[in-house]
Amino acid sequence: LKTLPLEAVIYLMARAEKESVRAALSNYIIRLRGSVTLLKGRDLIRLGVQEGADVGMVLDSILSKRLDDELVTKVDEERFVKEFIKSSRIRPEGGGLKAR
Repeated sequence: LKTLPLEAVIYLMARAEKESVRAALSNYIIRLRGSVTLLKGRDLIRLGVQEGADVGMVLDSILSKRLDDELVTKVDEERFVKEFIKSSRIRPEGGGLKAR
């Protein structure tokens, strides 16, 4: 949905036959559409994420967790990033992604 213009999402909501679909699209428009991470790329680099594709991957993961209400504050996001690095899913700055 992120790539669709607002008008298209509203159209989909109006055309949806199921109430559950209309409710989900309404929730997206009202609550989720404008969601952003509190940490930015420079913050991730400061925390040890390597500049480049890793930053985007971590930001996407943070946003996903925010949308699921698993991360609420900036401190939550910082803790998540530190744990993400420790989990060996990414290497600290200078290492890049690890192959699995």
